[in-house]
Amino acid sequence: MTFGATGVELLRSEPRAAPPVTPYTAPECLAGNAPDVRSDIFSLGALLYEMFTGRRAFHGDTAEELAASIENSMPEPIGDTGLDRLVLNCLVKDPAGRWQRLQQVHMEIRILLFAAKRAQPVAIPRQRDFALQSTLREVEAQLNSRLDQQYGEAAAGLRQLSAQLPLLESQLAARLDQQAAETTAALRHLSAELPLLESHLASRLAERHGEAMADVRHLAGELPLVESRLSSRIGQQDSALASVQQATAEQRTVLETVSRSVATVREQFLSLETKLAATHDSVQHAEQAASQFAEMQSELINEMRELGSTVKEHAAAIESMRTSMARTDDFMERVVEALESLQNLVLEQARDRAVA
Repeated sequence: MTFGATGVELLRSEPRAAPPVTPYTAPECLAGNAPDVRSDIFSLGALLYEMFTGRRAFHGDTAEELAASIENSMPEPIGDTGLDRLVLNCLVKDPAGRWQRLQQVHMEIRILLFAAKRAQPVAIPRQRDFALQSTLREVEAQLNSRLDQQYGEAAAGLRQLSAQLPLLESQLAARLDQQAAETTAALRHLSAELPLLESHLASRLAERHGEAMADVRHLAGELPLVESRLSSRIGQQDSALASVQQATAEQRTVLETVSRSVATVREQFLSLETKLAATHDSVQHAEQAASQFAEMQSELINEMRELGSTVKEHAAAIESMRTSMARTDDFMERVVEALESLQNLVLEQARDRAVA
């Protein structure tokens, strides 16, 4: 914004590496951030404050003092509730806390003008300052031009957002349905495989148990045969002992035969112990298989819980989207109400001009 011989001119602010410090510079520009519409609103607020009070909103003898005043201090209130609401909301340090659009500032100015006309219906005659009125008309024309441009951009953005919302909602619904279908299919697949896995493990366990029991029964069936063989060999040894009394040479032969028979019996007992140990190992393998089945069942339960958590998160995301859509609808209603108020103000001014 500059003051020239023909009046006030609004200029677009351009980003600079080191912008000069003026009483109208926004705090975010001093911090090195790129200016935007909210920076212009801050400058407009500083100018309005100076117009209404006759003094600048921020002071400083040097550039550093002026920058510190802009960043850390707030000007004193003007004394009028409506003007304070208009100007001080333009001078908030954080850009997010200011008026976000020039349409809002323009609406507040129109509301203040309308309230002033209602409070003071009879105009007080005063000397007209034609140069000031010309300047104000130029400012109003430029403000109206920029407001109309920004209103058109905002309306186009709202229309685009309104057009995209059904598509976004349909995409989210389709994605949620797809994930729900995939989750259901996975659960059905796991549910179908669990009985098969359980029956397979049970059959394997029964097979191992049957083999172990068959080995035990086979060993139990061989024990009488071994016992009969031992009895027969003992009878033979008795006969041999009787024969030993007749001849020393035959006795030595019989003793060697008995020794060999005893060694064979020992080998058979060792073989029986080995088979029993193998049976014990088979039982341990069956227990390990049962433990692995329990671990697999626990992992499947954890995966089902994680799937449930994922479904809940998707439901929360959909609820958040619905809340955002409701907020957008509220905003659209407020815009429509503002447009209606603006239309009423324009009609009121037209009637006032027609009466004048």
